[in-house]
Amino acid sequence: VPVLSTGSPNKFFDGLAARKLIITNFGGWISDLISTYRCGFEYDPEDPDTFMQKLKPYLDDSNKLESAREEAFKLASQFEPGRQLHKLSTLLKNFEGKK
Repeated sequence: VPVLSTGSPNKFFDGLAARKLIITNFGGWISDLISTYRCGFEYDPEDPDTFMQKLKPYLDDSNKLESAREEAFKLASQFEPGRQLHKLSTLLKNFEGKK
């Protein structure tokens, strides 16, 4: 469903903070972050074979899994409340300055 690519599911952020391998079955900005941070993968839910092909390296290599888990936690730090509040504050100040 295309609209899913614009969402921000809470479980995504929970998974990052819990150092979990992140797996999604839809594209969009979350999939882009997962790819950039190498903390998991996206798969096509209509193709279960591809899912298993993408999951297998993490099951076979504990170092690869641990690396993905650490990258997930690094990505989680980008969403810490203090950082987000600073971004919001900057945005609002810039908006006020343009009135």
